[in-house]
Amino acid sequence: MENWTLVLSIIGAAAWIPFIVVPIINIFQKIHINLLEYRSLSNGLCRAINESQYRSGVIIMLVINMFIKNVDYYPEKVKTKIILKDKSEYNAELSDISNVNSANDDGTFSYFCPPYELEFNVSRTIRKNIDNVKFISFFVEGINELNLIDIDTIVMEFYSGFLNKKVVVIDSDQFPSFNGTNIIKQYEKILDTNEINNPELKRYMNSIKNK
Repeated sequence: MENWTLVLSIIGAAAWIPFIVVPIINIFQKIHINLLEYRSLSNGLCRAINESQYRSGVIIMLVINMFIKNVDYYPEKVKTKIILKDKSEYNAELSDISNVNSANDDGTFSYFCPPYELEFNVSRTIRKNIDNVKFISFFVEGINELNLIDIDTIVMEFYSGFLNKKVVVIDSDQFPSFNGTNIIKQYEKILDTNEINNPELKRYMNSIKNK
């Protein structure tokens, strides 16, 4: 009888193993990222996440494909660092791509309107075992002009809950040699200046025109 009690207790304890081991395994699941397309705006306007005011300056826009095995992952917070080839480093703040505006060489201004499921900050969940193509944009602090050819590394840190941090590094050799996908262009629209009611956007456009 004692032997059966021991066996049943061992089986009962073993039944808890998946509930303990699986979450630990999931924490160590890596996010794999392919950079599909990029654009650097030296004269851009955006609004950082959780901020009400717009800021103008350097904005990096990326189209990335993210993949994770066996578990959905929702990053509550994202930190990004841009490392240039001269080893200088700049912090970059996540911004809403739907609030990004670009000054074009022909004097027009653009905005971007990808569907919600493609906009990272609106649809953050990285679904398991499938491709997750997302638009993501960053405002780069402390620099006035930035060409992507000058970038050595983009380091993205994703945080979800307690101790669930995942780091993704995009090296320059992973940059596509040309933006053949034209995904950004597909969702780029020209601003109708007659329909702009945002005073910050108007000031930004006037400042660019007066340069």
